[in-house]
Amino acid sequence: MSDFVADKANSVSSGRRRWLQAGALGLTGLSLPELFTARAMSHAAAQRETFGRAKRCVMLFLTGGVPQQDSWDPKPKAPANVRGEFSPIATNVSGIQVSEMFPQFARRMDRVTLLRSVTHDDTVHTSAGYTMLTGRRHSQANAKTATDIKPQPTDHPHVGSILSLVRPQLGPPTFVSLPEIIRDDAVNEFPGLTGGFLGERYSPLLIEGSAKTNQFAPPPLALAEGVSAARFTERQRLLSDLDQRLRTEFLSQRATIADSQRERAFSLMASSVV
Repeated sequence: MSDFVADKANSVSSGRRRWLQAGALGLTGLSLPELFTARAMSHAAAQRETFGRAKRCVMLFLTGGVPQQDSWDPKPKAPANVRGEFSPIATNVSGIQVSEMFPQFARRMDRVTLLRSVTHDDTVHTSAGYTMLTGRRHSQANAKTATDIKPQPTDHPHVGSILSLVRPQLGPPTFVSLPEIIRDDAVNEFPGLTGGFLGERYSPLLIEGSAKTNQFAPPPLALAEGVSAARFTERQRLLSDLDQRLRTEFLSQRATIADSQRERAFSLMASSVV
């Protein structure tokens, strides 16, 4: 416990030192915006130090997929109309059983964290999916019809969008989604698939797949034939100059959204330049 308290005290002291350093910079002639920028950069550096060690995360979202009683939670002691139709098997962790359909998984249970407490009371797939994708209950949970539940710009962002916010894109995109936009009965689009109130800048790069061909169609990120890295950079500069002139007269929300999406595209394309 004493070590924990010491660590916390050191963390607080470190944070104070970073703030005092930023304040000292302000006294030497930095403007207020520059001071805030220095503080934000200091905070971002601290976040990078403690954010976590995982380099990749794959989230499999099976809409209408394998039920829990036939996979991770067989419920062998439950009544026949509740438990799964498959027999449970033991895993290499004492007291934990899974479906007989997962023999290889059962041998690796010691490397897995199994959460059987995740639940909600929403019976509508569309809004229930929102809860699972964002961690927030939808305002229209248990609506009479799924057609009343539509994506809104005020939606809470997808967990991948939050990751994009705290771990900005450097080269390859932070958040990629495939193979399609999720829809309930192939009609009603799920809310919670995008950046929501964070904005389109934090929505995923969508890579669509074809069920007919079993192939994915990656977005056109490569430079056009004959366009060198230097020419690409010059085009960016020219576009930036043009935008700056237009923005002074025709600043709009549409232009702001377009700018953010263009920045994402440029970053992706630049990462493919050798």
